[in-house]
Amino acid sequence: MNTKNAITFNFQSIEQQLKVQTNFLEVSEHFETDYGFFCRYLHILPFFKTPEDAFLCVNIQYFKTYKEFRFNSYNSFKEMVNGLPDDE
Repeated sequence: MNTKNAITFNFQSIEQQLKVQTNFLEVSEHFETDYGFFCRYLHILPFFKTPEDAFLCVNIQYFKTYKEFRFNSYNSFKEMVNGLPDDE
């Protein structure tokens, strides 16, 4: 992933940034799993203009935590999401 182009979103305000960070903390699933990553994505999705911006935010947070990106691209993330089992 090209980190130079990774951040395409801007928070509207400090309050919005704090809400996103708080929502990250509300997710109890393990961040290092695909499911945990997806849960964090869903929690912050309403705060972003596009789904890809929400993905980038979570992927960058993952990078800050583990020193590597979880997914190389938004498309690889979507492929993972399509492979998640349905909750019945």
